[in-house]
Amino acid sequence: FMGIGVFFSFYKTSLDIKLMALALFACAVLIIAAAAWKSWTSVFQPQGRYIFPILPIIGICYYGISEKIPKTLFNLIVGLLFFASAYSFIWIGLLSIPKI
Repeated sequence: FMGIGVFFSFYKTSLDIKLMALALFACAVLIIAAAAWKSWTSVFQPQGRYIFPILPIIGICYYGISEKIPKTLFNLIVGLLFFASAYSFIWIGLLSIPKI
């Protein structure tokens, strides 16, 4: 999903959109690096909650390039991500709950 955003951010856009996308991508990479460092040095386990600040970053990026992305492609990607998360919740999460 981020790859599509980065592609459309650099494909036939103005310089300000490219700079914004570059800054947002750098912030996302730094957030992932900081979360990995924190998980490795302090709690020694992966913590997905540290990566939640990437969601507004992705939203800002997609708002900046909203006129460049075809709506059908965007809706398809969002739908696929929803079905992947629903599948994971139902078939992995709910079935892994211990039964009494």
